[in-house]
Amino acid sequence: MSRQGIDLDRSTLADWVGRAAFELRPVFDALIADLKRSTKLFMDETRAPVLDPGSRKTKTGYFWALARDDRPWSSSAPPGVAFTYTPGRGGLHAERILQGFSGVLQVDGYAGYNRLIAPDRVCADIRLAYCWAHARRKLIKITRNGSAPIAEDGVKRIGELYRIEAELRGLDPEARLAGRRERSAPLVADLQTWLAYHRARVATKSPLGEALAYIAKYWDGLKLYSSRAMIPEPRLGDYRLACRDMQTQFCRSAGLSDCHAHRHRWRL
Repeated sequence: MSRQGIDLDRSTLADWVGRAAFELRPVFDALIADLKRSTKLFMDETRAPVLDPGSRKTKTGYFWALARDDRPWSSSAPPGVAFTYTPGRGGLHAERILQGFSGVLQVDGYAGYNRLIAPDRVCADIRLAYCWAHARRKLIKITRNGSAPIAEDGVKRIGELYRIEAELRGLDPEARLAGRRERSAPLVADLQTWLAYHRARVATKSPLGEALAYIAKYWDGLKLYSSRAMIPEPRLGDYRLACRDMQTQFCRSAGLSDCHAHRHRWRL
């Protein structure tokens, strides 16, 4: 509009967006219902500045992305992502969004997701699959601070899992699962033995000890992919890019020039 010389107040634009969102609610409901019929989904949350009436400031809200993209293994299910706004980041919000879903949920290590597997959970059976990139990153950080043979060995072992996945990517689910069971599962088992061996010999409070403890804490969810065909390779992939793009738009609409200061920084 501004390029055409039409100056519209931001409140007017916000009103239009609100009205459009109301009319599109049935589309959103249909999309998220379709996503929840999947057996595997990805979830991530990202901060979004929202107006705080009366304070002349913004406050932090959160957008939760629930996504599916099964194209890497020739699934007929179309990719999709649905965003839900909440005023906070607690696990109760994720639990509410996921009501009706049962299956594998791929997430990062944020503690709020533990609510989904707690004994008093409301959701049906959900298995959490964690991100190997986060585990690997902690080891890589240690290797950058000097000689670290144990961390370097761990990075190499995880890298081999990535190499296998690069070769399996694009195969149908049956072939992918067979490849994981034959090639990846033994390496994951060896890595578990390696992890236990070094945890018993490394100081718990040292950087390496903390990195190994992190991997051990999320081990059940890290190894899950090696026994399933429909969980992506040992990384979260590009799902979170949708979260970043959505957050950037909200930063700009809120008049924040430094969107990076309000963004979770993810790197593989």
